Amino acid sequence: MDWHDLLAVPFERGGRTMRGMDCAGVAEEINARLGHVERGAFHFPIEWTEERSGESFEDFMAGAVDRFDYLGDRTEHARELGDFVVTDPDGKGLGAHITVLVDQLPRTFITVMAGRGNVRPVPERALFNVLSVHRVRREA
Repeated sequence: MDWHDLLAVPFERGGRTMRGMDCAGVAEEINARLGHVERGAFHFPIEWTEERSGESFEDFMAGAVDRFDYLGDRTEHARELGDFVVTDPDGKGLGAHITVLVDQLPRTFITVMAGRGNVRPVPERALFNVLSVHRVRREA
């Protein structure tokens, strides 16, 4: 699966097009290219913050168990293309961020962040404060 064209896409909060995406949009696009979801159907609850929601990330994610399989809480639990790692970038529970596996050898993840330009590759060693790792649930 080719993903390199996404490297030109800038950050846009809530974005789901090649004109702009947020981190959930990048994960949706990769999973759509892999045939795991239809575009517009990813619905990952990235708006979580403990301060805003008053609940832990785990409790917040309980509402998404019908769409995503929990794989673990370490980056190595992401084993298939499209698996995504959810991190708490500042370690303070102020927000969740998604990085998605796009190549297995070498293990390559991509994401986009506000104020940091376009979609970019992220080395696995740069993923810290991991909250969870998930896979889009597929119909049997």
